[in-house]
Amino acid sequence: MEFNKQQLTIINSQAKNLLVMAGPGTGKTTVIVERICRLIREGASPYEFLVITFTRKAAQQLRERLEKALAGTDVNVKKMTICTSHAFCLHIIQQWGEKIGYDENLVIYDEIDQKDIITAIIKDLGYKCSPAETIRAIKNIDLKNKDIYHIYNVYLQQLKSYNALDYDLILKYAVYILQTFPEALQYYQNRYKYLFYDEFQDIASLENDLCLTIVIENSFVVGDADQNIYHFRGTDNKYLLEYQNVHSDCEILKLEYNYRSRPEICTAANNLISYNTQRSDTKIIATRKSHIFNNCIFPFIEENEEGMLKDIVYVIKFSLQVKPQDIAILVRTNRQIEPIKKVLESNDIPVQVVTRDVFWQKPEIKDMLAFMRVILNPKDNFSINRILKMPFLKLTRKQILEIKHEAIVMDKSLFEACQNKIDIPNSILQPFFDMSLITPNPLAIEVYKTIIDNFGYIDYLKTQNLTSRVESVLSMKSKIIENESLKEFLERISLIASIDSWDETKEAISLMTLHCAKGLEWDTVFIPGCVESLTPLPCQDDMAMEEERRLFYVGITRAKERLYLGWSDIIESYGKIKEVQKSRFLEEAGKHTSLSPMQN
Repeated sequence: MEFNKQQLTIINSQAKNLLVMAGPGTGKTTVIVERICRLIREGASPYEFLVITFTRKAAQQLRERLEKALAGTDVNVKKMTICTSHAFCLHIIQQWGEKIGYDENLVIYDEIDQKDIITAIIKDLGYKCSPAETIRAIKNIDLKNKDIYHIYNVYLQQLKSYNALDYDLILKYAVYILQTFPEALQYYQNRYKYLFYDEFQDIASLENDLCLTIVIENSFVVGDADQNIYHFRGTDNKYLLEYQNVHSDCEILKLEYNYRSRPEICTAANNLISYNTQRSDTKIIATRKSHIFNNCIFPFIEENEEGMLKDIVYVIKFSLQVKPQDIAILVRTNRQIEPIKKVLESNDIPVQVVTRDVFWQKPEIKDMLAFMRVILNPKDNFSINRILKMPFLKLTRKQILEIKHEAIVMDKSLFEACQNKIDIPNSILQPFFDMSLITPNPLAIEVYKTIIDNFGYIDYLKTQNLTSRVESVLSMKSKIIENESLKEFLERISLIASIDSWDETKEAISLMTLHCAKGLEWDTVFIPGCVESLTPLPCQDDMAMEEERRLFYVGITRAKERLYLGWSDIIESYGKIKEVQKSRFLEEAGKHTSLSPMQN
């Protein structure tokens, strides 16, 4: 494989700490793979590498590329730790959690679970603050309100008693363990000699604390300040820009040669992002030749959104000689997805919508997960409480209150309290109790089959003619990986991200938000809705506008061959029709780019 001068300099750099500013389409993954291979060829052990990626899919792809690059050698890539920051921090807690009151069979609650628990706490305490307000304050670490501060402390106490965490606490407690217990920190410092951290511009304060705490001897950080688009999650590209201050000996290098997009697209991207002030001085340099027709960016203008969608359909069906899987439609908000999906489907155009996987939020799946969680972790009062309320068990409200009273008086879990209540119909609950006695951490598929065959839940759904719920529960089997343990299964689904549901091999157009598209690429990209108040959304300050501009920059740099940018004079917003203006981003991107009307 041939590398350009910038890539070779990075691959062969002898710097112990290296910061790489990598623009879109510049081959950063290739460079990461080759640098790791070079270090291994020079004697490094795969066991000594900690490689952190932004998504599970990126981790999987990186592992596959390393296995291919090292094929034919005796290097075992499986010995490398390649994962997301949350997966790594969860491992820390599973290994050292007993020091803070957790055991290795802990479970992880999602946002819906978190909301349910906090809502119950607010109700029990008699406070008037809303669950949404409380959760927002907790996520922003804004605990000045005394009521919210109290609610949060009660919430933390409950989760610890349940042997459970939520998504945000994974990072918080892992960092706390490393900062509080020297033996834990020393273990990881002794094991890992090389840290590779991708998408560093999208880390939040706790992830930055993780890096500052663990202090691995050799660090390789890759990022692009122009692609920081997750400020609403607490991420900040300042950590990327400040990395050089933390590591005074670090070498700063750039990856700027873009191998993905036609020159016109690169030019538009550079023009656009130059309007931002909070950025480095990087740019992308096109390596490909201009399109044969000397144009690859096409605006499409209609009086209204309906006309704009018709144009998209026309181009896809009659103008493009491209496979459906090589086309993406990227939108700014989730509410734009359904109308576009309907239009595509009505015109017999296959489409896959990439959004948060709602399968795991279905009530029947939540019920199944409650069974599985308690089998792994009998301390999980939240899940056992959900089970007790399931209609098919036919427990009365009085019986449930008695179980809860028993748990409080005897200082037991609800699971233990259920076993002590002789008036509970044991014939109904016995399969559940029996499952708790099987070998620790059984196979997920065996647990699933036992629940289906013995718990009576699926029979109840059938008697209620809840056919769609029965189908969902039965389809859950296909989502369990062969030889996956119960613990591994529950851990995997708790860390699922939106992009994990995307199937690049599926013969369908990809429809997703701009946020979901980062790290991906297509031959042809459509971005409809390029109007003020949508792309960009209304912004309170310049910083918010700069993030909107970065998001649009990410969108246009997903395109390899063709980029279609669409706007209309009228849009529908929350059921109301309103006039809008063309997005300022189009003018900014097109300062020196030919934006001729779309040709059908």
